[in-house]
Amino acid sequence: MIYSYCATYFVNLENNKYQDSYEKSYVYKLFIFKFVNTNMSLFYTAFNDKDFNSLYYLILGMAITKAVMILIMKNLKKIGIYWWKKK
Repeated sequence: MIYSYCATYFVNLENNKYQDSYEKSYVYKLFIFKFVNTNMSLFYTAFNDKDFNSLYYLILGMAITKAVMILIMKNLKKIGIYWWKKK
């Protein structure tokens, strides 16, 4: 949520002339923010730590965490839709 606010703020500073260029700039900035945030620990391990065994466990842990988050979000979405329809 913070990344989208930051990206919106920076894109608004650019004062784009067309909506198309505004959206392209917004998507680009959001992608960069999320890419850096997601892969920061990998960059640190690869370039500073030099312990490749921990890199294996780090990647495995990130994959498991992402899979669990996807599972949780899908179930929350189903519960939310069921609750909304029941009302």
